[in-house]
Amino acid sequence: MVVALMRWVIFLIIGAWSLEIGKALPQVNLESLDGKEESLIFSKKYIIVDFWGSWCIPCRKSLPHLEQEFGKQRDILFTSVSVDNQKEKAISFYNKLSLSHKAYWDSQKTMIEILNPTGFPALYVFDGSGILLWQKSGYTMADVETLKIKFKAGEL
Repeated sequence: MVVALMRWVIFLIIGAWSLEIGKALPQVNLESLDGKEESLIFSKKYIIVDFWGSWCIPCRKSLPHLEQEFGKQRDILFTSVSVDNQKEKAISFYNKLSLSHKAYWDSQKTMIEILNPTGFPALYVFDGSGILLWQKSGYTMADVETLKIKFKAGEL
């Protein structure tokens, strides 16, 4: 409770802040849906991180679509982070969608505080060093097509 209160005080002092394009994501530990605490692994040329919630209707379409489009690409690591308040809801949602990518639960809302998305789903693309290259809140098929074109053209 004290930690949560301190985060709100910091938020009120510094205002609505978010990681800017071109800046590195600080090291953050998250709990994987299978129960292991670990940090995001920046092991490929690009890392796509999709933030979602079990209550998010567009997330029901975005997660499977993003996994299908980017989940098996050689230079891209696709992962996702649940912002649900209860891990059980996140696991149930993930399983209902028959997903297979590595997924995390942001139990302390640390990533959300750093990235400060304006809506869900929220999609972020990082390079292999953790530098933020692209971000988008919301989901459209056009956004996925834009990303595919940018990857193919080497624009990210």
